[in-house]
Amino acid sequence: MASLPEPANWTVSGNVDAASTATFLDRVGRFGLYSNHGQSNRTVVFDDFRASFFEGSLLGDPAGSITPALPLRRSKASYRTCTPEVPCGAAEGCCFDASECASGLTCSAQQAEYGGVGSHARICAPEHCTDQLLNSDELRADCGGSDCAPCACNTAGTPGGGGYCTDACRCGIGGTDCTTSSNCLAGLICGQEKGYKFGWAQGTDACLPSHCVDRVQSGDETGVDTGGSCGSVVCFPSANGGYQHCTPSCPCPKGEGNVNYKDECQGALVVGVGARWGYAFDVCVEPHCANNVQDADETGKDCGGVDCGPICPP
Repeated sequence: MASLPEPANWTVSGNVDAASTATFLDRVGRFGLYSNHGQSNRTVVFDDFRASFFEGSLLGDPAGSITPALPLRRSKASYRTCTPEVPCGAAEGCCFDASECASGLTCSAQQAEYGGVGSHARICAPEHCTDQLLNSDELRADCGGSDCAPCACNTAGTPGGGGYCTDACRCGIGGTDCTTSSNCLAGLICGQEKGYKFGWAQGTDACLPSHCVDRVQSGDETGVDTGGSCGSVVCFPSANGGYQHCTPSCPCPKGEGNVNYKDECQGALVVGVGARWGYAFDVCVEPHCANNVQDADETGKDCGGVDCGPICPP
């Protein structure tokens, strides 16, 4: 209490590793609130509070001459309750969602320590720092630049080059070339041969949301597995039977392939035997050309006529 004599020694003290996932009960002097509890009608008062930072071999007072790189790289955040009526600005918190942040900002936990508050806080941060894209002046997706948290990985490399996406240097949406989904930011997968969707070279793999390979129009897509966060390129410019010539977002007409699934064909067309057309790959055909019956104007079982390809087996 403020009216009582000062204690000879600190009554509460403790050391907490910056990477610790401990709760507030183990984090002396952190917040006074569990991060998953509401803020209404809760008050925490500190008397004779002193904080010291520990970073590698450095130890000191935040107000002293030794300045840590993190988490006190910036001036202390305005630590208050954010509301839709009185939204917070950049590096201010605590917020629960984007409605409690000013225009152009979103509520994020991953930027908190860099903003000057603890890792359990959620602060208002620029939207581009949390959108899983490499944009603005970021060094990597959602990190680096003038207003995002520093990147854990600063390895040199060129997007689209070998080894650019790794477990240590993960890529955002459209980042390539990945090998496994662990090379991508949390929530993304490594899409096999989907790099062309983002303008990369044939055969490259790229990080993207999982809804981009579910063969239906979902998420923010403007077509089946294309548009929005799935990349803007719909059709890869290849010849009949070539690389990515028929896809759910670029289905083929009758007599064209290489197809594996019906949704790679236009309208009611189905997958048929390409040998009837002289090809070594399957192609899109009318349904009656793949029913194992000689019907319509066919001259043999599933061959001949105007729809099924002119070549019938001997």
